[in-house]
Amino acid sequence: MTTNLSNKFGLPPGSLVYVGKKNELAECHFVSFDQNQYQTRTTTQFNKSIEYVDPDQMTWLSFQGLPNSQEIEALGKKFNLHPLLLEDILNQQHPPKIEINDDVIFVIIRYFKHSDETVIAENVSLILGPNYLLTFHTNQEDLFKLIRLRIQSKGNRIQDIGISYLYFALIDYLFDHHYLFLDWLNDQILLIDTEIFEKFDSNLIHDIHQYKKLVFQLIKAIHPSKEIAYQLYHDESSLISERNEPYLRDLIEHANQVVVELNGHKEALFNLQAQYLALSGQRMNEIMKFLTMMGSIFIPLTFLAGIYGMNFRNMPELEWKWGYFGALGLMFLVGVGIWLYFKSRKWL
Repeated sequence: MTTNLSNKFGLPPGSLVYVGKKNELAECHFVSFDQNQYQTRTTTQFNKSIEYVDPDQMTWLSFQGLPNSQEIEALGKKFNLHPLLLEDILNQQHPPKIEINDDVIFVIIRYFKHSDETVIAENVSLILGPNYLLTFHTNQEDLFKLIRLRIQSKGNRIQDIGISYLYFALIDYLFDHHYLFLDWLNDQILLIDTEIFEKFDSNLIHDIHQYKKLVFQLIKAIHPSKEIAYQLYHDESSLISERNEPYLRDLIEHANQVVVELNGHKEALFNLQAQYLALSGQRMNEIMKFLTMMGSIFIPLTFLAGIYGMNFRNMPELEWKWGYFGALGLMFLVGVGIWLYFKSRKWL
């Protein structure tokens, strides 16, 4: 089910209305930890996930699929979240952003994945509070399973540094997914580059156009990653431990590298389009050249056939016994002579 932005028209700011593709809540992963212990639970019931929350423990709630508007409203009351923030969570067409307040840091990151040549794009929302972390993504896959496994390992930085490092780790994990997606896109570009010169399929220009559209979509979604990383590093929010500083610098580097790689893909696609059009023009010129050469060969033959096809009574060759074969022979010699001439000039 997909809800359009027009359904929000006329409603007051902060109205909790789904925008985009709606997936019901599949699972909620509850993680509670400190430096000495770790606890995790999984439930399909929203109310139970709220009951697990202990204000004295660092808590991470990860929602696979979005809760309904009533549940989102209840969550907002539980963690004292502004209605405008909750509205942005439900708007899956909202562009990536970062919003830093005294009590929360709110980030939206656009997540891309390819599956069977189909591109999946969704918003992932992350809210960091004084002692809690909330994450939302519409896809019902377990997106952050690897991060939960990292918390279980002994001596991990998440338990050592705390909830703010977990926040960084999740954002860094999503940036790494940008790398994976761009690697796949790079493979597709190289494949098109090979096919242009090997078989020159007429459908390739359509593929190039589709990937260009995808790259423009990626530019709108990934370029804000730099701003997100810079603000997290430069902001002096009490929610982020000073021990995260070197990791946030690394996050800025990752964001810059992703943007540079994406710009390179955009330029590569423009070059592929130019190559395709140039090769298309070259092949058309070769076809026209071939047709012109064939016309040049058959024009004198047509002239000779026209002469001998007039059937005037006093044409001396009409009564000649070998006239027909002589005419054919003459046409053959003229045609071969012209062809050899073109060949010697390397026009064929």
